[in-house]
Amino acid sequence: MRSEQGRPPLARTRDGVPPDPPEGPSEVYRAAWVFYLLVAIVGVVWLGFEADGLSWALFVPLDPARAALDVAIGLAAGLLLVGAWSLGRRLEPLARLERSLAERFVGVRSDEAVGLALLSGFSEELLFRGAMQMSWGPLAALAVFAVLHSGPPPLFPWWTLFALIAGGLFAALAAWRGALLAPMLAHATVNGIHLVRMVRVAEESAEAAGEDTAR
Repeated sequence: MRSEQGRPPLARTRDGVPPDPPEGPSEVYRAAWVFYLLVAIVGVVWLGFEADGLSWALFVPLDPARAALDVAIGLAAGLLLVGAWSLGRRLEPLARLERSLAERFVGVRSDEAVGLALLSGFSEELLFRGAMQMSWGPLAALAVFAVLHSGPPPLFPWWTLFALIAGGLFAALAAWRGALLAPMLAHATVNGIHLVRMVRVAEESAEAAGEDTAR
């Protein structure tokens, strides 16, 4: 059944009121997409020049069995880093750091966090472990990666330290496997789990602040 204008009628809730339209992407999500797309473009252009053209084998091994092994290794490495962070966040400095980082994701939805994790894992590994590591070597690429994940003391040096450990593992995976699939999956796994948790922390903080205001 269609309305007089030829459009289907709006879905209605049980009380007859049309549901609220879906919210658009958050500002953080839109800004992050622009940033990571630029990072990916720089990585692709740089890697294309450094490798004299892009090849599918730079990203995914051509052997299906080897590609499947890289998937397993990447996921396992990502979960290992998440487990290490989960143990570390029992310490008060890391717990406060996570709450501080979560403040940056107020208004971001969980599905947006997953999208950002996939995009950041792909674009950052393309730039740092692909183009930069191939051009400058793993130590220089790792140093730049750690510096870009830095912030003011006393909390953010912990984030830099974790980035240094994680980046070292990603660099080792890229060198060992000879392709970017494993480090990309490891990076996306870490970011996905952490970002979803930070979104949840931000939502809980906003709800708690709203309850305090109501009182």
